[in-house]
Amino acid sequence: MEALCEQNGKLVNKLYCTQNLHFLPLAQKKDKIMRILHVIVALLLFSVIHTSGQQIIRVPVNQTDQLQATAGHDTTVCPLYPVILGGIPTASGGNGGYLYTWSPPTYLDDPTAANPIATPESTTTYMLTVTDTQGCTSVQFITIVVDPCTGIDINILNKHLSIYPNPASQQINISGLDPSLNGRVQIELINPLGQMIRKYTPVSPSPSGAYELSVEGLLPGLYYVRIYAGKIFLVRRIQIQN
Repeated sequence: MEALCEQNGKLVNKLYCTQNLHFLPLAQKKDKIMRILHVIVALLLFSVIHTSGQQIIRVPVNQTDQLQATAGHDTTVCPLYPVILGGIPTASGGNGGYLYTWSPPTYLDDPTAANPIATPESTTTYMLTVTDTQGCTSVQFITIVVDPCTGIDINILNKHLSIYPNPASQQINISGLDPSLNGRVQIELINPLGQMIRKYTPVSPSPSGAYELSVEGLLPGLYYVRIYAGKIFLVRRIQIQN
């Protein structure tokens, strides 16, 4: 059997051993050889696993809902009757920070509002374009069909109608209504969800000629004043602040 010796921590043939070599007992030779084989096998296994194995990396992704515009439902009205466009809400999904563009702007009080008021004299189709902060867009259409409505004259609600102050915090004043409407006026306050939250039935205006209505206790935000006189009505937008 080949004789081995240890030199500088390595097993070598005794023929290559230099000075101060010493021969290992057989048991130590086997133990050292087995340890070397274990290391070699471990390295081979690591190499096989490393090159043939698959590593799965999971990365969480927050995907937003698709941007959706809501222009509202097609409707039929009399000439100059007010219609609140848009939905509740008018935009959803996307990345927020919505910009609204209504086209054409004809008969609209604010073509950049989420819920503009349209008072068309003739049938009009409006296109709503909603844009979010990432530049994504969504488009929807709504058609307001105008019917002649013979016998109903909306001009009885004076075109000089005024609601002030706006913004308001405690009280709003409504002036400019035709005096013949005294005792036949009903006024509603509508929140942004389209819900009537207050209803007034003033008998007559104040000495100044204006109807005075309290808005105390309302949360700050955008509201609509809807004024009825029989079968005709008008809608105006107001802002409530503290």
